[in-house]
Amino acid sequence: MDLKKELKDCFTPKEGTSESAQIAGLFVVQKVLYFLFKSPYVIWLMSCAHLRDIREQKRLNIEEIGGIIPYMLFLVRFVFEFLLHALIFLSIVLAPIAAIGAGIGGQSFVAFVGTLAAMYYAPLAIRLVIETINLIIKYAKYIGKALIFVLKYAWMPLLVIYHFFDYLQKKCAFKAEKYDVRKEKLHKDEEK
Repeated sequence: MDLKKELKDCFTPKEGTSESAQIAGLFVVQKVLYFLFKSPYVIWLMSCAHLRDIREQKRLNIEEIGGIIPYMLFLVRFVFEFLLHALIFLSIVLAPIAAIGAGIGGQSFVAFVGTLAAMYYAPLAIRLVIETINLIIKYAKYIGKALIFVLKYAWMPLLVIYHFFDYLQKKCAFKAEKYDVRKEKLHKDEEK
């Protein structure tokens, strides 16, 4: 096919539609800009709503947590349900203060902008940590079975490899000793 024709077809709308590569390109740019600028804010809003729900439902009240291990449940809820979301909330709220402090302390505009950007994108990283922990908890049973399988059967090939190299080392050492003995006999014969 002709490359010029393919490029021309790519930028011309199909019959009956108004789609073209330009519209697709604008869609890609829109989604990249959404990810870069709006998604940290959306994650921050979700964390604000989650913190509001925790306060309204009183899920962090240690007196109302029942069960066999109420203090442990409180700690788990505090860390995974409250603390990580509180970090997301504080990252956006304290971003201007931290950026001004870095700009004054570092006496550079780059420190100011870098701190501001890092604090603005911190919700993405913290949310990734939260979702990774949730994924690990959800599939912990399967991860545990896989680890048990690895611990149970993974040492067998290592044992075979160890014995194989041990055998080779002994065999090569034996041949080397024979060679050394022959070499010594040759030197003795040459000296005579």
